[in-house]
This record gives sequence, C-alpha cells and structure tokens, in this order.
Amino acid sequence: MAVRTMVRRCLTLSLCMLMAGSALTATESLAADCDTVPIDVETTDYSLPFEMPSGLMPDPQFDGLPAQLEVHRGRPVYADKCPSVPNRAVVLVHGRSVTGPVAFDLRYPAPGGGTLSVQEDLARAGIDTFAPSLLGYGRSTRFARGLDDPGNASLAPFASNGVCPSPQGCDRTHNPIFPLDQQRTLLAANPLGGHRHTHSSDMRFANTDVWVRDIAQTIDDAITRAHPADDKVTLVGYSVGALRVGRALYTAKYPEVASKVDRVAFLAPFFGGPTEETPPPQGFVSFPLTLMERAQIVEGGRMASPEREAACTGYTVDGSGERPGRS
Repeated sequence: MAVRTMVRRCLTLSLCMLMAGSALTATESLAADCDTVPIDVETTDYSLPFEMPSGLMPDPQFDGLPAQLEVHRGRPVYADKCPSVPNRAVVLVHGRSVTGPVAFDLRYPAPGGGTLSVQEDLARAGIDTFAPSLLGYGRSTRFARGLDDPGNASLAPFASNGVCPSPQGCDRTHNPIFPLDQQRTLLAANPLGGHRHTHSSDMRFANTDVWVRDIAQTIDDAITRAHPADDKVTLVGYSVGALRVGRALYTAKYPEVASKVDRVAFLAPFFGGPTEETPPPQGFVSFPLTLMERAQIVEGGRMASPEREAACTGYTVDGSGERPGRS
C-alpha cells in the first residue's frame, strides 16, 4: 500500500477517533429530518493579512512590514446539519519542503480509487480543516528583499583559511540540505545573467517562532470561521511541522496558543538537530534562500533503502510528484 494512502487513512481514522462527538442515531436522524454526515466538501483559498511584529524576524529590515498568510480550507457541507452534530476543526502544519495544500490536499489518484487528500477525507468525516502555507512558503509573503530576491540564494563558501575569495561575499551553512553556491549552480544563467549578486538580506529568513506566530493566527481564524466546540482546535504537525507545533505548545512562552488546542497529532515527526540558539558555525546559515529541484522533492519522498523499496512495492505512489498538488 502506498505511503500517502496509509498516511491519509491513518491520519483520518486517528483524528476522527480523537475528535468523535455525540451524533444522532439513524432513527433520530430520520425523525429530525437533518444531516448527521456531510453531503459534500467545499475548498477555498484565502489570505490573512498582518503586520510583521518588531523583533520577530531574524532580519530587522522586515519589522513592521505588511504581510499575509495563505490558508487552504476544506469545509464539510451539510444541507441541514443536525444540531447535535458538533463543529470540529483541525489546523494542519506542513513540513520543510512543500506548502499546506500540497501536503494535505493532494489531488492525485490513490491506488484503488479516491484521492490522496487528507483534507477531503477529514471534511467528509465532518471535520473543518485549515492548512496554512507558513511565511515564506507558497503564496504567503516572502518579501522583495527576502526570498523573492534571487540574489539571496547562497554564495560560494569561504576558503579553508577563512578568507572570502568573492567580491560579492561568501556564505556558511550548518546543514547540507542548505547547500552553498546555488547562485552559480542553479541561477547563474537565469535570472542572474552570469553574475553573482550580493545579498539584500544576509541571514536566515525565519525561525521557528516566526512560524509559531503563523500557527497562532491560523488557530484564531479557524475558531472564528468554524466555531468548534469549546472554541478549541486540533493541531497536526507533519514532518518538520512537528517542530513548529511543539514550539507553539511551549506553554511557558505561548500559553495563549495551548489554551486554544484540545488535541495534538504528530505525523512522521522530525525533532532534533541544530537550532538558531546553537553557537556558530553549526546553528545558522548566512543566507535566506535555498532552492530545490523537482527531482530532489520527488526522490526525497523515497525514505526507504533501495533494498526495502524493492521489497515494499508501492511505498511511494509513482508519478504523484509530477502533478500540481493544488485543487
């Protein structure tokens, strides 16, 4: 069975069991002439505007600038919802490589029928879902002097003696997933015209607390739109999104976030590794923008060894990375 299919079914089943509320019996439903299950699913995309708080972004040049957060919603639709059916809402937090809609509303055919969309399955189970694309991802704000500037991709590394051989500057990285010299390897011809460019921002774009702000705003929006029971939502953190959800639930720093969450689910969670608090050179990169080619994303989904891939046919759905994941 494909991993995306297993993930979709396991997450849907787990959340439905976690969030199960009282429902009318079939007899009561007929008597009341109302719906206990949705008749359809509606998806919408919208933006949440905000002003960047001072001191939150690593680069202070973004303090006070207008920004927006894109949210993809999957809503259960009822013709006449029974009053006893509770409103339920989930905020789904994506990982490092892809945006909220691609991670949670993938419209690729599942083996055996249906789709690989977590949001659609949850909505058909009566759960309102909200998948933000965190700051810097998708159509959420990236800033002209941030991720929208190709000159903010990585420059060449420092020489072994610590000297920078490039007049445009040099960069450092703490992790191979943030490679150096991408201005030369990926952007030299287009759009940089054969020249390296000096960065308009010379530090990492965001940190975990930036994305906690995004999660908190999405939670407030989900409560306003979905009116869940007790004014609380369920949080799901997928892959590196688990780090962001875990930070959001740090009650010593964010008590107002935890007070609006009733349950938490972690899916393929990723924890550990250097953070922004780790002393240099391990704990930081000196550039905002990292690029990934399509092949890296597709092959990156093949987490098993070649031997296990051969034994577990269908571990990854072939071709699922070749289509847009948006509805």
